[in-house]
Amino acid sequence: MDPQLSLTLLAAGALGLLGVRLFWRPLRWVVRVALRVVAGALALYAWNAWAPLPHLTVAVNPLTAAAVGALGVPGFLLVLAVRHLL
Repeated sequence: MDPQLSLTLLAAGALGLLGVRLFWRPLRWVVRVALRVVAGALALYAWNAWAPLPHLTVAVNPLTAAAVGALGVPGFLLVLAVRHLL
């Protein structure tokens, strides 16, 4: 392997490690929020698949998924209430 390429890869790895080390808390927060939004979307998809009545389905979009992911059951009830008000 070329010595210049080795030094470049080593420097890139060190910078990447430094970046992860510096931004660990914000990255952890972003990952946690993203996982909650994904969980909310999965919950809405499951609800739409097994809804007891056809008119009780809810649109799955980033806003509704974030509401359900962040608030849990109260967020789901909020989404259902807004769906039926509009």
